[in-house]
Amino acid sequence: MRRKGAAMTAKKTRRDDSADMRQRAGEIAREKAARMPENVAAPSPDEVRQTIHELRVHQIELEMQNEELRRAQGELEAARARYFDLYDLAPIGYFTVSEAGMILEVNLTAANMLGVARGALVKQPLTRFILPEDRDIYYRRRKLLFETGAPQVCEMRMVKKDAAPFWAQMEARLAQNAEGAPVCRAVVSDITARNRVEAERQQVHDELEHRVTERTEALRQANEELRTDITERKRAEKEIVETLQQLQETRDMLIQFEKHAAVGRLAAGVAHEILNPVSIISSRLQFLEAENLAEPARENVRVCREQLKRIVKINRDLHQSAAKQPGMLVGGDLRRVIEMGLQMTERRIKEDHVKVEYDPLPEIIPVKMERDRLVKVMVNLILNACDAMTGNQIKRLIITVHRPEDSPKRYSIFLAVADSGQGIPAGNLNRIFEPFFTTKDPGKGTGLGLSVSKGIIQEHGGTIHAENNDMGGTSFIVELPLDHP
Repeated sequence: MRRKGAAMTAKKTRRDDSADMRQRAGEIAREKAARMPENVAAPSPDEVRQTIHELRVHQIELEMQNEELRRAQGELEAARARYFDLYDLAPIGYFTVSEAGMILEVNLTAANMLGVARGALVKQPLTRFILPEDRDIYYRRRKLLFETGAPQVCEMRMVKKDAAPFWAQMEARLAQNAEGAPVCRAVVSDITARNRVEAERQQVHDELEHRVTERTEALRQANEELRTDITERKRAEKEIVETLQQLQETRDMLIQFEKHAAVGRLAAGVAHEILNPVSIISSRLQFLEAENLAEPARENVRVCREQLKRIVKINRDLHQSAAKQPGMLVGGDLRRVIEMGLQMTERRIKEDHVKVEYDPLPEIIPVKMERDRLVKVMVNLILNACDAMTGNQIKRLIITVHRPEDSPKRYSIFLAVADSGQGIPAGNLNRIFEPFFTTKDPGKGTGLGLSVSKGIIQEHGGTIHAENNDMGGTSFIVELPLDHP
């Protein structure tokens, strides 16, 4: 019934509209007739119908325009609602500040953050809501923003009405207002909770460090107690002391590695979790060696002890890799370092049938050095060269020393160790000095030799790099400053 009544109402409305249009058409016709000259004939029925048709079309056009206006108004209202959600209700505070430091615009979140009505913030200096002790931070960043146009980020304490100050991070960018004047668009976040979490994390870190220290001291005391045991344990006690010393050195090294957050944490876990059991395993293996074991069992014990020594060597290399300061540097002759490196690797060179080509300079090569550590570098480079030359190829190890006389580096000495091996892929040339990076088969290398060598060279004020040479192998070039240029 309701639908029928509505239909009848609509039909009646259309009839009324038609009547109105007919009346309007009649009026238009009469107006046209009144304006027409007397000798002009009255409009025909067809012309009247055409006029009525045009009025209907006009009416429809008006209705369509009204509908378009209503839709545009709806979209405008929706856009205003989205603006309110995105700007006013954003989880962070938005400020627009003039070059003079006055607040021009602010969203509801920022107003709530400061505990002040939004209307009361406009045309107020932003510094009024910054803790006096931190205002210079804001002044400097604002000045840099308007001078350079570069985005600025700072942390400072802001004041909230009837509440304690809170830590805020401000990220500011340069923009222009409607008149083209420069303004500061700033995003402000409350980072009080983040700072509190960071402080708690640091506290936990310090507590862990304290526990490590206590554990190290407990291990030292345990070692002292073991040293008072029976005579048969003296040799085991010596190994435990050495292992504990390695543990302490590794711990110091890992503290340095932690600043770089790369291999430090991994090495710390290795040192803490593996080396303690290593000392116990080592002592137990020594007790087994004292037993009357069958030859297969004795061989297994020997292999285990060799692997334990390898773990201790890895620890020692880690310590070398982490060391940041060399010992006392004294004047020395680089030629002696090369000779000692060749002497220490003489057996390996002969076993691998490597031909050494080295023509020492007649004069002293003065370099401030810690000789034993530079010898370690020389040994590492020679052994790496021997490892790189395999098979039945001609094995050449060429060592050259060069002092440029007419170049900006005339106060440096260059030492090159070249091999005729297989070379290094171009993609790995920049990675071979990374800790633990190695292209050798498992068990053939730790990946620390070149990393340690680079650290030692840098401690002596020098540089080291690798490049592939004309023989198909690799050349390692070391540059060291001369003691008396």
